Amino acid sequence: YNYIKGAAIAALLVSAFVSCKKPEITSENFLAANIAVMNAWNNEDQPDLNFSIDTSKKLHFGVVNYGRQLDYLVVNAGNRTVKFVNTNDGSTAFENPVNLESKKIYSLFLTGTKIAPDVVFVEDDVATEPAVGKYRIRIANMVTDAGSQYELFAAKDGQALALAQKLVSSTTGKSVSAFAEYASGPNPEQRFSVWAINAGKDTLQADRVLLTSQKAYTFTISGGKTEGLKTTSLNSFTNVLPFR
Repeated sequence: YNYIKGAAIAALLVSAFVSCKKPEITSENFLAANIAVMNAWNNEDQPDLNFSIDTSKKLHFGVVNYGRQLDYLVVNAGNRTVKFVNTNDGSTAFENPVNLESKKIYSLFLTGTKIAPDVVFVEDDVATEPAVGKYRIRIANMVTDAGSQYELFAAKDGQALALAQKLVSSTTGKSVSAFAEYASGPNPEQRFSVWAINAGKDTLQADRVLLTSQKAYTFTISGGKTEGLKTTSLNSFTNVLPFR
């Protein structure tokens, strides 16, 4: 986990999903799914949150702070209820039902503002890995400002934005783009400068971002310029899903 200074009010969080053939969901004999959990809640108090899903099997719970993620968890499939609880006073920050289908892979993003928390729940298309020499990228735009529209650009590490390639087109607030696939070039892994841009309003930059062949990456943008945190932060981490 790295903390890097940014140039805007939102937060850009990077997660990498490793995929290969079939997911190793669980060795236990029950219907299961995988779910990753991101805390992108634009709450200026930044409370520590405990995440859990109602179930008879306690395989999935943990503290997830702002800008952090719980790696893919093995969970019981079916109609479940996800819950975020403030660890300071035990109050429920957010609670919501979700339907988890067996052998599927999901991401859950806690977003919204202090007085109006919300979640974005999506199925992740990472059950098969990209081909050799390719990687996949998407944006999860969790910024709460009205009219939030971000595009993603990348250039070789050290190059200027003017030389950058657009990776993902405009993505609105509280939405997750589809994965776009790109050739990694002759080197299986390279470092890039990455920009998330809301034209005329906001520019976020991450330097020395490592992109590796046969992996899929999610760039999560969160926060807000007009409400909530009103701060600039940039976090990067890798989230690995076990496969067999």
